[in-house]
Amino acid sequence: MRQQWGKLTDDDLTRLSGKTEELAGVLQQRYGYGKDQAEDEIHKWLNSNVSNRSAQKLTDRIGNLKNKKKIEDKIEDQKNKSDDAAGKIGDLKNKKKIEDKIEDQKNKSDDAAGRIEDMKSKIELERKIEKLKKESAAAKGK
Repeated sequence: MRQQWGKLTDDDLTRLSGKTEELAGVLQQRYGYGKDQAEDEIHKWLNSNVSNRSAQKLTDRIGNLKNKKKIEDKIEDQKNKSDDAAGKIGDLKNKKKIEDKIEDQKNKSDDAAGRIEDMKSKIELERKIEKLKKESAAAKGK
């Protein structure tokens, strides 16, 4: 208001806030307006001011929506990164399971190899025993 009507004092603005009829009277006194002209000026100012406020609110809303979109994009990006990380963790878990299975098979193989060696040793001992029995029987027969 102060920009529109510079001749109004701070006291005038405070006293006249929301009182269009009294404002029209003060404009008539300070600016020499007629009653109709004063009311027209007030309506023009109100319409302009309301339009400016509406435009500002719309501009603010658009800015908020752009910020919201940026935030949503960042959230989506973080979600994708999280999904990628979860996938990598899953891959690592699968790799660990495979490594554990390989280790288990290696242990079983080592156990089987140990049993085979034990069996070879047992067969070798049985052969030696059989040989000794034959030698002993041959020695008794002489």
